[in-house]
Amino acid sequence: MADPHSAISVGRVTVETVDHRHVQRAMYLSDLAMALGERYKQAGAKEGLGESVTLLEEAVAVTPDGEFEWAGRRSNLAGALRLRYESEGALADLDRVVTLLDEAVRASPAKPSHKSNLAAALTARARHTHALEDLDRVVQVAQDALFGAPAEYADRAVLESTLARALIRRSQRTGSDTDLDEALESTRRSLQVTPADRSGRGGGGGGPAPQKNRTPPPRPPPRPRRGGR
Repeated sequence: MADPHSAISVGRVTVETVDHRHVQRAMYLSDLAMALGERYKQAGAKEGLGESVTLLEEAVAVTPDGEFEWAGRRSNLAGALRLRYESEGALADLDRVVTLLDEAVRASPAKPSHKSNLAAALTARARHTHALEDLDRVVQVAQDALFGAPAEYADRAVLESTLARALIRRSQRTGSDTDLDEALESTRRSLQVTPADRSGRGGGGGGPAPQKNRTPPPRPPPRPRRGGR
């Protein structure tokens, strides 16, 4: 979104004008909320984060069960709450993100982006709670997403990286050599599917633009020494 300020101005007028029973009200609420979120990403305007969450809460509330956008609007609300969590650090926001993305995954199990976002949210929560069950769920959700995602899925390398990091952390907690072996394989796969313009290998060309704020694949974990010295 090149100019979120214009989108916000138009969106406010539309939301204030359209009837609360209008069939497209949820879409207008979502558009305004997305513009506020984009302004925060571009300019750090925190004052719009709470409003974005409120708008998306209403969009979720007015979307009937079974509607095509039901899962997507929960995912959008989860994204706004995740931004607010990253800005303010309230763990309650992160817990709600996990709940919403769980609902989105159950409603659209074939969509890997919901599972990828859920794995990322669980990873963030595990850093706070140190709960082994969150790491277990990261591994399970990431593996499930990778299994069901098409080979050309754009975020496959990110998912592999998320999986490898969770396996490494879980191995550090449990001492599992199997997790280390699987983390090494996941890291290799991540490096294999990472495009040259994302990894820094290779030059320009007609490929996709580099992605910002991507976590680089983890280094392969050190193999444990077995046996005596």
